[in-house]
Order: sequence, then C-alpha cells, then structure tokens
Amino acid sequence: MEIHPALQRYFWLSLLIILTTSVAICGVSSSGVERASTALVPGPQPAATVTLTLTPAPASSAGWTSYAKTLHAVTDLAFDHRGNLWAVAHRGVAKIDPNTHTITLLLTDYHVNAIAIAPDGAVWAGTLYDGAFRFDGERWTRHSPPWSQIDDIAIAPDGDVWFGSPSRVSSYIDYSSLPGGVARFDGLSWTAYTTDTLPALQSIGTVAIGPDGAIWAAGAGSVARFDGEAWTAYPTDTLPDFYIPSIAVTPGGTPWVATREGVAAFDGEIWITYTTADGLTNNLVNALTVAPDGSVWAGTSGGVSHFDG
Repeated sequence: MEIHPALQRYFWLSLLIILTTSVAICGVSSSGVERASTALVPGPQPAATVTLTLTPAPASSAGWTSYAKTLHAVTDLAFDHRGNLWAVAHRGVAKIDPNTHTITLLLTDYHVNAIAIAPDGAVWAGTLYDGAFRFDGERWTRHSPPWSQIDDIAIAPDGDVWFGSPSRVSSYIDYSSLPGGVARFDGLSWTAYTTDTLPALQSIGTVAIGPDGAIWAAGAGSVARFDGEAWTAYPTDTLPDFYIPSIAVTPGGTPWVATREGVAAFDGEIWITYTTADGLTNNLVNALTVAPDGSVWAGTSGGVSHFDG
C-alpha cells in the first residue's frame, strides 16, 4: 500500500520532534524540484524548520564532544561555506545552523544517502533510488549518474563531482551489467571507474578528496587512492572492521574511515582506531566529515561526535 507523500512528510517530521529535545516549530517554506532529463518530476518539496537546543554530552575522553540526543542514525555529514552542518538521517537532509541551533529539513520525499558541498556553495545529495540532486540555494535540480543508487559524493577543487556506488542499476540507461564503482561528473559528461576492471576497487561505496586533489575511495575491505592516472590500493588488515561506509581526508592528508567498530585514521603504516572507550558516542559509525578547522566529525547510530585532538 502506498502512503501519500504528505502523510510521509508528516510522519518523519513528527518522528524528529519526538526524538529531539526543546523543539519548537518555527515555519514552513517550499522549494521546487527540477530534473535535467525527461523523467517525471515530483512536485514542490516542503522544507520544515524547527529549532532545538544542542546540549553536548560530557566527553568520556579528551578531544571528543558528543550530541547523542540531537540527531539519530546519521549517515552522512558536510559543512557548507557559511559553517552550517548538513546531516543525512535516512529520510531527507537536515541543515543545522550551529549559531541559532536551527534545523531545516529538505528533500523529505527521498531516501537520501549522501551529501556534499561544491566550491560554488551548491549542495549535492545522493539518493538510494533516484540518482543525485543539486541545490543552488533556492531550487533542487535532479541529475542522472550511471547508477541510481548513490552511496557517497565528493567534490574536487576544480568542481568535478565524484560519486560512489555499489549499484548495478542505472537511472536512465540500461547499465544492468555495469558493476558498481566510482563515477566522475565534470558538468557535461560522466566517466565511470568500475570494480570489475580495477582490482584496487572492491565494492566501493564512499569517496573523498584529499588536499592534493587525489580521489580516495573505500568499500567492503578496500581503500584506494586515485592520483589522476592510476588507482593504488592501501592495506586494510589493521582496520577494526572490513565494512567502510564513509571516508574523509584531513588537510594534512590523513585518511579516516568509519566502521561498525569505531573510526580509524591511517598513520602511513597502520590504522589507529578510536571507539567509545576514547569518547565516541557509538561504535557504529555511518559518516565522517572534516570541518573547515581540520577537525573530524563522526555521525554514529547514537548521535554525532567531534574529534579535535
């Protein structure tokens, strides 16, 4: 039985209000959705705005601050140029203003997996079934990568958008035999790097950009780096878990990965693991992002944790 979109939006908004504290509904606005191809375009998407007080939980170890009761099951994070934190929590995306503590809900009719901010300030969102969306601050435009399922997005300094996907299903062309992998969009055309032709890429679903412009990709038991010419595999035997839903790279070039057993940073030889014993709010980590100051933020199944050590 299909549920009317309006009822879906009401359900998810109600759930957020129940799960958060000090919530007060401030207003509702609307934004349209446009599609760059000929597929059917959904109607306007409401963006509900709520406010809440973010109360950090006491850190169990120096360096970490957790917001365990603010957002739940966070699956991706990104900071925009104004310092707002964008969070993906299963259904839609939430823009969090850390100064006013305001949350804006967007794309609530879609199962969103990934979020990224372009150098021009545009917001890119990747979905489970509907490809990718770009938000220019007023409207969302829909794009069609080689795969309908987008698990992660990273944007290079030159503006090229990189997508990670384990999917074999395309949103607009019959790519039913195309394995998952990494795709690059330069604003005009798509280039796909697939797991069947590149041994360094295994079940890739997450991507990140290093300070040198190199592309990092990770998945089930694999971490690889692309320098523009070739992919290089990195050792994963010292990781706490083989499943890697997210990867991020600090300004110093250190790659961090999220796992089901905490987060890990590569020191050039081995992976150093951080868990709840070190201050994480939960060991099941779904998302990582690096703030403008170079510190690492982790979205977990128990909330959001911040590492500044």
